[in-house]
Amino acid sequence: MNRHPEPTPRRLDVLLVEDSENDALLIADALRRAGYVPSWKRVDSAADLRAALGEAPWQAILSDLRLPGFSGLDAFAICRESGAEVPFVLVSGALDDGLTAAALEAGIRGCVSKDHLERLAGTLAELGIGRSKAD
Repeated sequence: MNRHPEPTPRRLDVLLVEDSENDALLIADALRRAGYVPSWKRVDSAADLRAALGEAPWQAILSDLRLPGFSGLDAFAICRESGAEVPFVLVSGALDDGLTAAALEAGIRGCVSKDHLERLAGTLAELGIGRSKAD
């Protein structure tokens, strides 16, 4: 019997800019199903985002678009101002073609609908995020 070895799970250090704990858990679960071992922190304010940017060497920042008091676009601006060179992906239930195009033009690296979290792993892979040294 010729069996292919199971792929080695890939650790992924993710900063989630998300006001919903349930949505954060769904995102983490989608990453697990895609073969990642996510280590993540959730922040839901601009101040917490600024503090978290210096806490770990994040591999990706995944942000909701609509948050109380600020937006995913504001979060992206904060990340840029901080000098963090971490790929930033919008993960939101409020995406449309116009917003997606504007976000990508602004420098956001990807946009994934919360209704299609199965696409998140593909977006991360396209950005080279979470690849092992053997990839």
